[in-house]
Amino acid sequence: MPRIRQAGQLNRRIKILRASESPSAFNEPVPTWGEAGEVWASREDLDGSESVRSAEVAASATVRFCVKHSPFTVGINPRDRVLYGGVVHEIVAVREQSRNAYREIDAVARAELPPAEAP
Repeated sequence: MPRIRQAGQLNRRIKILRASESPSAFNEPVPTWGEAGEVWASREDLDGSESVRSAEVAASATVRFCVKHSPFTVGINPRDRVLYGGVVHEIVAVREQSRNAYREIDAVARAELPPAEAP
């Protein structure tokens, strides 16, 4: 069952980034990310993982942001990104909660780490 949130729990400021296309030096369309808006949100850590592939370590963290329902937040979708604390999160799911009072945004922050140095 979804939790009802109080306004005081929306204590994190997040930016929603949206892609647009601009021409490159070779006049090819290149996606560029710009700020679409900024909203108050709550933040909940869901999962974290590390994996080793081809001698490289990859880490990811799944986070759930909850924002109040508004005309702007209705437009947030998995093609957008969330910027919080200087870290870019890729949106993987957006859900309505509490009879359209809130929207939950599940997002993943990925960090590609260089291989560890041998001692």
